[in-house]
Amino acid sequence: MMRKVYAAVKAVTLIEMIIVTIIISTLAALAIPAVSKVREKSMVREAVINLKLIIAAERQYRLNHDAFVFCTHDSSATGCNTLLKTDLNLATSNWSYITIDATSSGVPGVEAKATRLSGDYSGCVYSFRTADAEPYKSGGSCVP
Repeated sequence: MMRKVYAAVKAVTLIEMIIVTIIISTLAALAIPAVSKVREKSMVREAVINLKLIIAAERQYRLNHDAFVFCTHDSSATGCNTLLKTDLNLATSNWSYITIDATSSGVPGVEAKATRLSGDYSGCVYSFRTADAEPYKSGGSCVP
């Protein structure tokens, strides 16, 4: 009589599958806040770079016209883009930009402000004056 030989088949048990799922879920839960924080910091960097461009354009305008121009960068981006000859694409921006006269705060020149429109840090304000070296937080709850 012939005997049937069965090969040992390794299978994944339900417990092993549950453990793998728990490990993957834990790693994802740890990674999501870190990715979110990096995203927020990149948005702040976008605002800082745009503020620097606006102030540079204001300085150039002052050299050519012996005066500053005060305008608003909104979602249509027509105000300062036209006057300062900038090309800021703000149609998808999370920030609103405005330039104002800084002499009221005792500093001659222009102050550019970026205000966060949406997200967890809505209302965060960064400012940059022509006399400053770098933009700074000037109000609201901003990325730590």
